Amino acid sequence: MHEDIAEELTEKVVALSRNVPFGDPLDPRTKVGAIISDAHFEKIDTYVEGAKDAGATIPLGGGALDIPGLSGRFYTPTVVTNVSSSMAVAREEVFGPVLSVLTFKTIEEAIELANSAAYGLSAGVWSNDVSTCLAFARRVQAGTVWTNTWMDGFSELPFGGVKQSGLGRELGRYGLEEYLEVKTVTMRIGAHAHPG
Repeated sequence: MHEDIAEELTEKVVALSRNVPFGDPLDPRTKVGAIISDAHFEKIDTYVEGAKDAGATIPLGGGALDIPGLSGRFYTPTVVTNVSSSMAVAREEVFGPVLSVLTFKTIEEAIELANSAAYGLSAGVWSNDVSTCLAFARRVQAGTVWTNTWMDGFSELPFGGVKQSGLGRELGRYGLEEYLEVKTVTMRIGAHAHPG
């Protein structure tokens, strides 16, 4: 987040995150279900605790979430602030309900932060300035870049990452080409002299 709005925006994110519906994935109202295994639950918690030990703050969450009537392992929606790009919670894929907040001053810093990660599935940029959005989209190393939206798309658009985020593309023409093998056949027909 841009440092000028980080505090206010983080407060709003924390308030919204308190109301995310966790629960049974078969319930259409549920947005977040249980963690897949005890081992992954512990892995998520290790990221959060590691960030806290390294100086980050946790304005929301961290730890188990009890859902009445359900026995699954749920992890509390968690927001981690004062995160540096060297922390594991910022550099690795947590795969849990954890948001790491990193701040920047300039678009150059934002692009550097995004590109310093080993992963590049997707990125997002929000700005009233279309030039800022386009400059970020051109230079960020990500398979998909959303501008002023998130998780928006159509089945005709290819989806896939760069760097350590996946192989190839899904959806659209590029996704179809993953299932095809191109063959080249070169031939001469008729009485042509052999070249050379």
